Amino acid sequence: MVNFTRQPLFMCALFCFSLSLFGQSTDLIISEYVEGSSYNKYIEIFNHTNASVDLSNYSLELYSNGASSSSQSVSLGSSSFASGDVIVLAHGSASVWSGSPDIISSAVCNFNGDDAIVLKKNSTIIDIFGVIGDDPGSAWTGDGGYSTLDK
Repeated sequence: MVNFTRQPLFMCALFCFSLSLFGQSTDLIISEYVEGSSYNKYIEIFNHTNASVDLSNYSLELYSNGASSSSQSVSLGSSSFASGDVIVLAHGSASVWSGSPDIISSAVCNFNGDDAIVLKKNSTIIDIFGVIGDDPGSAWTGDGGYSTLDK
């Protein structure tokens, strides 16, 4: 794993702040989802626990186009992941970013704004972005005009 330490971006700031108010989370979380144009796709995983975590038990899965089973999967590796640290996964052809991703995954980071992303520990889902088995059209949307398409 590349030694790339930074704080999770604003996208999760409110969620991470609320975790701080109520104590540490018990596992890793998906802290950032970037679905930009072309291949500019990134996922950030944040260790908000109070201990280092062995990444050999963790994987990220892609559920494309409303599928109920994953189309792609990638292991997060076998190194130790420090408390408060982040891991960034990026598509291999991503170009709009100034850092160096920890994991290049053209398979899992090949999502559009309407695909589900699942973080698993062994075979247990510990965090999810989107809804498995649901195809929302072109993007996940929310109140206030929020959309995951090209964001």
